[in-house]
Amino acid sequence: MQMEYEIFEEFEDAKNSSHLSHFMLANEFFEALNILLKPVSSKEDSSVEDIEHERTLRKAISFIDPFQEQPYLLDPHLEAMVKPIIELLRIYIKSINAQHVVLSKNITYTDNKNGEYIIIPIKIQRLFRLMYYIMKIRGFKTIVKFFTHEVSDLEPTFYFLVALDPKDYEIWETRYVLLIWLSLICIIPFDLKTVDSRVNGGESNKFPLVDHMIGLSKFYLKATGKERDGAAVLLSRLLTRRDIAEAYLKDYIQWAGSEVRNVIDVFTITGILTSLCAIYKLGQRQTLLPTLEQAWPCLFLLEENEIFANNTLVRKMLVKLAQRFGMCYLKPKIATWRYQRGNRTLKDNLKVSGKINAGINPSNIHQSLKEDEEEEEEIPDQIEEIIEILLNGLRNKDTVVRWSAAKGIGRLSMRLPRELTDDVIGSLFELFSENTYTRNGVLEVSAVSDHTWHGACLAVAELARRGLLLPERLSEVIPWISKALKFDLKRGAHSIGAHVRDAACYVCWSFARAYAPDILAPYVPELANSLVVVSVFDREVNVRRASSAAFQENVGRQGIFPHGIDIVTSADYFTVGNKVNAFLEISVKIAEFVEYRYHLIDHLRTVTITNWDKTMRELGSKALHNLTRLDLDYMINKVLPSLIPQALSPDMHIRHGALLSIGEICLAWSTIQGNHKGWIEKYNSLVTQISNIIGLLPKHVFADFGSEVTCKAASHYIACLAKAGWPINEDILEKWKFVVYDLLGRKDEFGQEIAVNAVEALILQYGIIGQEIEKYPFI
Repeated sequence: MQMEYEIFEEFEDAKNSSHLSHFMLANEFFEALNILLKPVSSKEDSSVEDIEHERTLRKAISFIDPFQEQPYLLDPHLEAMVKPIIELLRIYIKSINAQHVVLSKNITYTDNKNGEYIIIPIKIQRLFRLMYYIMKIRGFKTIVKFFTHEVSDLEPTFYFLVALDPKDYEIWETRYVLLIWLSLICIIPFDLKTVDSRVNGGESNKFPLVDHMIGLSKFYLKATGKERDGAAVLLSRLLTRRDIAEAYLKDYIQWAGSEVRNVIDVFTITGILTSLCAIYKLGQRQTLLPTLEQAWPCLFLLEENEIFANNTLVRKMLVKLAQRFGMCYLKPKIATWRYQRGNRTLKDNLKVSGKINAGINPSNIHQSLKEDEEEEEEIPDQIEEIIEILLNGLRNKDTVVRWSAAKGIGRLSMRLPRELTDDVIGSLFELFSENTYTRNGVLEVSAVSDHTWHGACLAVAELARRGLLLPERLSEVIPWISKALKFDLKRGAHSIGAHVRDAACYVCWSFARAYAPDILAPYVPELANSLVVVSVFDREVNVRRASSAAFQENVGRQGIFPHGIDIVTSADYFTVGNKVNAFLEISVKIAEFVEYRYHLIDHLRTVTITNWDKTMRELGSKALHNLTRLDLDYMINKVLPSLIPQALSPDMHIRHGALLSIGEICLAWSTIQGNHKGWIEKYNSLVTQISNIIGLLPKHVFADFGSEVTCKAASHYIACLAKAGWPINEDILEKWKFVVYDLLGRKDEFGQEIAVNAVEALILQYGIIGQEIEKYPFI
């Protein structure tokens, strides 16, 4: 019992830390499964046994549920998990002779006035439910491989599904699993006429079983639950069979087009579009081409019926369907002109130890650009409309729609001539430049759409990893990607752009896998510095990790990133997960390499300490304190002079970050200099400017709404300068004390703590007189 408790405790710790390494509770799961697989009693189970059985099911589900993020860890156990359940369900389905029940009682899936449906024992329902959860976690495509698929399974399984009450919400998992099961059985390599026991031997190319299966699937396409997805999968598998497609496919496409034009039920439309996407993915091109004209109007559903305009799933399916149509129109070939890297092995890249890989054959860069020898192929006019739909999809407000559009652009471009793909890439660059403008020589993106930039980054990544973004285009795209890595737009009291930065990291990851080191070499300084900055100074943990992964991929595959191995060792996927550690520890280790040092410091002074998030500004100032020891001259001559005007800014966030940073840098400056006071005379002008900051601030910044933020920053600044032994006169000291004592008298507890530290530093450095105690009795 104690050992079992320890295993559960270990599992809970691993689950909470999201670092699962294997199926720890496999034995416990199979013990629960064996209980669930016990034969179904003919008698009603007692309520106590039923409760225990339900508890066992929940326990089994709880063992596998934490693996939704790492489902592949279940792979070694899948066969043992799935096959016993399916075998038992198969035996049960055959034992009740559902076909006889359906035919004798005239049960249909659309109307059953008598209501004489099969009632499934609760234990069988629970097995179906467990099977659904396994499919949910690992995906039905993986799980269905372990299902039985004999010829004799088709009719019993189908009629069993027909005999179930479609309105019984408690068995929706059962219906879904059966639909997925049928989608596997229906692709058996035999003519379905030989399987259908009701075929009368005539010469008609249609027969009852398939008619009923299509009818049943159409019925469940209108369902509001998962049965809709199962029905779409079943239809796609069934209608793409060669023998079935000839007789049924055109009729179904015609029916689907009619329903899309006339039906306003969102669930029905979603089901039909899902089925069409699956059909045009799985079907043979020569079979599907004649149906495109009938299906084409479906793409313009949103123009004809605006009721679906705000439905994410409908828009995603329309973009996906446009992609499938395009893949059907274009011949299945790979672009001969694409860039192909000559050497993709990590082993060979690591051998170069920071040198450009001499094993890359430059002739491979354009080895297939023999456009004169390309077959002249007429591109259908519809492709232009499809590309336009996909490009507009990149602007969509929903991530799933943009992601689908980006993948569609990558797949279609693989089959397009070079000139057309070049036009597509040009259109992507136009998306980046949309609504941008230049101010004081700096590109401003404050008016752009974050959705558009995110979609454009995803599309660039898809093109790059397929070799469709040729090397000569890199000089145009990399400046945009560098900008995207730092994309952050302030919107009210927060900012947006984390998804854009994450997508930009994906682009950099794609570059590492797609191009040879000599191609990326000119852009390494810009890429390496940008990725390092994001990996340690980004606000979002997922972006820091994405940047770290992209940097690691480039180090491994390119071998030319400066000090790559050392940085990857310090800033790996897990260490950058802790924001404080990334800001204050890892950044210092990386900044020891001069190639990255100034980019890190400049990012802190221009971006981090002006961030809308107070925590980011505080961490940024502390990071500047830690980095000061690495290059004091740069801090004195470059950073501090730029921070002084920011400290007087009317923007509260900029002012707050600058005051904190000046204080931290000056404290570090004093610590480095120690008892040698010559630096005061050497930098007298700078020291005086820093001393006068508080006196130059307008009085209203200490009294207006939000003044607490400025008061806290000013008090921290004063505490740091006092600890640094900053040379000041009595007038400045009086102004400092006024700010500190004002904060000390406020009700904010955290502000009082800051003020107490400042008062302590002031008294220790400059002393206190009796009049002050009388004037400020709360000291």
